[in-house]
Amino acid sequence: GGFQSVLDPRGLGTEKNRARFAPEAGGAPPAPGAAAHVSGRLGANRAPWAWAQLQVALSPGYAPRDLRGYRSLRFFTKGNGGRYTVTLPKRKIEDFEHFGCEFVAPAEWTEISVPLSAFEQAGWGKKVEKVFDDVPLVQFQSAEYEKPFDLWIDEIRFSPIEVELVPVEYDTKGWVSYRGTDVVKRRGTALVVGRLVDA
Repeated sequence: GGFQSVLDPRGLGTEKNRARFAPEAGGAPPAPGAAAHVSGRLGANRAPWAWAQLQVALSPGYAPRDLRGYRSLRFFTKGNGGRYTVTLPKRKIEDFEHFGCEFVAPAEWTEISVPLSAFEQAGWGKKVEKVFDDVPLVQFQSAEYEKPFDLWIDEIRFSPIEVELVPVEYDTKGWVSYRGTDVVKRRGTALVVGRLVDA
């Protein structure tokens, strides 16, 4: 296996701060030697779509691995407080509608534990059965277009142990209900994800 960072070559404004990837000093507490670090700015949210990824090969040559014996993915992360997505690409998926799960990279090293059952497709591509029997890599990328990204990743491992995601409570005092799709009007409102899924 091994790390590499890649970005779209499509002229949509995506930039990364280092031309060549190399591990950097200052790893997570379990192994503080070095860690993977990518930073830059993600480009525009329009076709043919911007992306910047940190990829972790699970086998030499990106040979697919059967992960059906595992129940969770654990890793350490830190960053700029932005939203990121961890993805488990499947070889059988050809339209890039891979299974992913979103997380936040806080300022200090934090361990993230994600049940594999929490990985989902976004819904815009071909729906595929959620069976992780042909996964060549783990992929991390920014989930926020036209914003800077700064992400550290270390100590990635799969576990046979189940984990449970704890819901995050938000103080919605002062929020108003808005059912429309106008981004400007939606700011400061309570967003009900279930309505988006059903739409």
